[in-house]
Formats: sequence, structure tokens, C-alpha cells
Amino acid sequence: MGIYKSMVANQQAYERGLEDLKLVCDGYIEDLRRKVPCKKIGSYIELVETRNDDLRYGIDDVRGVSIDKKFIDTKADMKDVDLTPYLRSSSIELPCEIDYVKMESGFKHRMKGIRDGIITEPQRRTFSEKQQLDPEAYQLYGLIEKLDDKIDAWKNRTRFIAYLQGDSTISRHSIKGLYLEEFDEELLSTFEECYAAADNSDKRDYASLLLSMTYDFDTYSSKDNIVATRNSFKNLKEWLSLMETNDSITALINRSLIEEIQKSQ
Repeated sequence: MGIYKSMVANQQAYERGLEDLKLVCDGYIEDLRRKVPCKKIGSYIELVETRNDDLRYGIDDVRGVSIDKKFIDTKADMKDVDLTPYLRSSSIELPCEIDYVKMESGFKHRMKGIRDGIITEPQRRTFSEKQQLDPEAYQLYGLIEKLDDKIDAWKNRTRFIAYLQGDSTISRHSIKGLYLEEFDEELLSTFEECYAAADNSDKRDYASLLLSMTYDFDTYSSKDNIVATRNSFKNLKEWLSLMETNDSITALINRSLIEEIQKSQ
């Protein structure tokens, strides 16, 4: 017990020391900000552009990335692959060490920005054939291949949400039966909020539209999309069954929606 208490005391003293050190560092940095004039960093940046114009690097220098984020020799079949068009226009010196894991992570972050309307994505252009890629890049290539269709689904989703929230410029007919990719937790929360605040006429309308949407195109929706949709409909059924109302019409609409969801599952 004495050893344990000593260890705890040492740990607490260490944590207090870290806090004290942080205060000292923060104070020193703040002092520098007041005393040292700010400078533009442009003069400290040097543009470096190295091209492989002389084709000094070739197929043997291409690298891949393993699932544990380490550079490895490419596993792609490079037989009869001509890299000349890429090497002559490349601004990256080979060996071409591409971290596909980080690229995929960054691409997913960008996709979320597009879905949320933060980023406007231009029309993509196919940059290569799949057989010309490292196996490590196949998953990223698949995401890029489906991006155009995902963008369409995200636009549909945005219009559906705007309609639920009372945008009079969007007609019911124009959004009925659209592909939304998935019925996720965020869309579920928006639907529940708008449905709860709506009168019985709009409740019927919202329920009908929700059930008309398409969420599970095999070509475009991933397994994660499909699972998220199923879970959201399950949660919606539970939410509807627990909704308290003294209005018999509302209760009937709720029961009807629950039954239709059960049929579609």
C-alpha cells in the first residue's frame, strides 16, 4: 500500500509539473509576441520543382504503401506498363513514394466537406486505368470512381432537408424518389424534428417522401451506408412508437409509417 501511495504521489507531482511547464511556455510565447515584430514567412519559403525529364527514374523506382503506412516495393504488375507519359509531366521526383493511406484519409475528409456544402467539387476526370495502379490504391480509386454519383446523392439530400424545413422553392414532385445514398443519424434527427413540428397533412407528406427515397443502390451505396440506413429506420420506428399524442389522426399516421417501414426492411 505504501508503494502504491508513493507511485500515486509521484504521478500527481509529475502532472502538476507539466501544468507549470505549460504555463511557463505559454507566458514565454506571449511575451515574444509582444516584443518581437511579426514577419511575413514568404522570404523563408523556397520553391523547389524537380522533374524527371531525363527519365532517370523508372518502373523499378515506383513504390507502394502497406496497410501499416510503410513504404514498400510495389505489388502491382508493372510488366509492359509504360510510365513515360507520367514521368515526363511529373513534378515529383521518383522514386514515386505515394502514401495512399493518407491520400484516402484526406479524400474522405474532402468528401465530407462536399456533402456538407463547405467545398464545391469540380467535375472529376479519370486519371488512370485501374490495372495501372498499385493494389494499395484500389480502394481510393473506387472512391474516386463513385464520387460523381455521391455528389448527386448529397445534392438530393440537401434538397430533401430544405423541403422538410419549409423551402417553398422546392416542389414535392421534384424530390420524390431521389437517391440519397443513406438515411443516416443526421438526416434522421432532421426528419424527426420537422415531422414532430408538422401538422397532420405535412406529416403524411414527409412520411410518403421518406419512404419513396432510394438508399441502397448496390453500385453506389457501401455496406456501411446500408447498415446506417437500416439502423436509422429502426430508430425511427422506436421514436414513432414512443411519441405521445392525443390526436387520433396523428396516431394513425404514425402507425401507418411504422407498418410501411416494417414492410420495407
